[in-house]
Amino acid sequence: MRHISVLAALFIFFAGSPVFADVPKILTLSEIQAGTKAVGFTVFSGVEPQRFDVVLGEPIDAGGFYYVLIKVSGGPMETPLEKIGAMSGMSGSPIFVDCQEYKECVKSGTLAGALSASPGLFIEGGMNTLMTPIEYMLGGRLGGYSAMGEFLRRGGVFKKIDNLNIKSLVLFSGMNGQPAGRQLPRCSEFANSDIKPGSMISVFLARGTMNVGFSGTVTWRDGEKIYALGHPAFGTGLVEYPFWQISVADTIQSPVSGTKIPGCELDAHGAILVDGAFEIAGIVGQEVKLTPLDVHMFVGNQQVSLKEGLVYNSPMTTAILRMLPAAWAGQVVGDLGGLSVRYQARITIENQPELFWQNVLPAEVFSVPFAELFNRVDNALQTIRKSGFSHQVESMHIDLGFSNDIRVWKKKSAFISKAKALPGETVHVQIVLEDLVRGELKHISIPIQIPNDFADRVDLDDSAGLPQISVLVQGGAHFVDPNDKAQKSLLTLDVLIERINKSTSPPANVLYVQQTLPKLKDKKEQDRLATQSAGVSAGKWQSMEAGELSNLPSGSQFEILVEKAPALEHYIEFEESFVIKVEIVEEPGPVQPEKKSRRKWFWIF
Repeated sequence: MRHISVLAALFIFFAGSPVFADVPKILTLSEIQAGTKAVGFTVFSGVEPQRFDVVLGEPIDAGGFYYVLIKVSGGPMETPLEKIGAMSGMSGSPIFVDCQEYKECVKSGTLAGALSASPGLFIEGGMNTLMTPIEYMLGGRLGGYSAMGEFLRRGGVFKKIDNLNIKSLVLFSGMNGQPAGRQLPRCSEFANSDIKPGSMISVFLARGTMNVGFSGTVTWRDGEKIYALGHPAFGTGLVEYPFWQISVADTIQSPVSGTKIPGCELDAHGAILVDGAFEIAGIVGQEVKLTPLDVHMFVGNQQVSLKEGLVYNSPMTTAILRMLPAAWAGQVVGDLGGLSVRYQARITIENQPELFWQNVLPAEVFSVPFAELFNRVDNALQTIRKSGFSHQVESMHIDLGFSNDIRVWKKKSAFISKAKALPGETVHVQIVLEDLVRGELKHISIPIQIPNDFADRVDLDDSAGLPQISVLVQGGAHFVDPNDKAQKSLLTLDVLIERINKSTSPPANVLYVQQTLPKLKDKKEQDRLATQSAGVSAGKWQSMEAGELSNLPSGSQFEILVEKAPALEHYIEFEESFVIKVEIVEEPGPVQPEKKSRRKWFWIF
């Protein structure tokens, strides 16, 4: 149902009449003349757009399209804009010619473009800002975004142009090195305000206890459609990001720059549906369903919670999952390094088995166990996204606590009783583990029985049949079962989820012993014949059921035996391999009886 609603919204957006509901007069790029005086509007305080002065300059080539150099000045601040240039948060501010006041400009003025970027250093009194021509933002390209979305991806929004160090004027929160923002309070004094050209909006990629997103200014409103920023956010084409109208609490200025300070959220909101080459665009009133992320952290006898709604498929999803919970937890407990974690994670996917893990992450093994937990969550979701399977993540729920009593067993000593053995003999793998914190040792002797029929497994003239057994001993955190049928099954989403569950949360308190030895010669021959007869009609494509894939012969010359040692409490960090050379003594052939020579008699006669 969610996909249907999004498609319906996009149909309304793209299929609307090319004649604007609120028709602006447009100053095209070819009509721009250097020295033309203009006015711009943006919110400096509260919610109502206020005027600043503009002088248009020359267009500059940005590699296939043009920005226009402009000079901004005035404004209601104590330090006028001509001294510091445009401020962060002004990106998207509409610029008009042939008018003076706000209502006049919106009703009958000529829209020239959107303030969009800073050229970096500038000389006071000269050009100090860049403008995106409005024909780029409102041109007849909307119908092409469906097909062109993937081609609009960019490594960055701005680049160096004619020795100008272009800088964004978007106000970031939790992005571009800025900390995540607090949840804004609801506005009460601006209840009757609505979104219009010059209004301030915040676009969210994560919304809840901590907000991640960016804020900028609306350039134009056409009925329920809005256009903002004057440049892409990420340039990824069709998107679905929620936005809210916000107030500006105040502005902060330094001798060389300034920034707006977000105030409170208003009721007006909607969905950004296009992240285009020169603007973001969306629909007022359109709802966006976010993916819930609930993290419950137990600190002593208290529980604290992080509640977020995430845009699941944004370019920032990985960074948000890996960094936002850690930033939040760091505010609660301080330094997360050195804190072992016990956790339980549950991720529900529509009409599929859930991802479910519970385990421990010791600080002796992982530098920041808390960060490792959310790296695992992100890795699992990335694996599913990259698989190409259509899926809808319904929720993510994680319970965790910190512990200082997790025991970690590490290698003290490991060796085999002898490196060479005969068929029928037993070799012991001796392993000594140590709990460094408590100074306790544990020892286990693992018997490896050399098969009596080992001579029937190797051909000394065949390099693939070396007379040896390889033994790999691993803690559960490192173990992947080589005989797991799920690894050989036809990949479906439920099989992929099963694999992820096994690999992400293995039992970490046991040792697994893998013996790799040559197959019996008879078994090799059976596999060879089965491989030849696997296709009923050789040289032709045939249909195959999903369950039949695991029945195909592997073609391997070796078999792998897996055993599990008894468990120790908590966590074993161990991985070691050994090689046992098997000495094959050729049996002597049958003994031939010695022939007795007959005495010869020589007769004289």
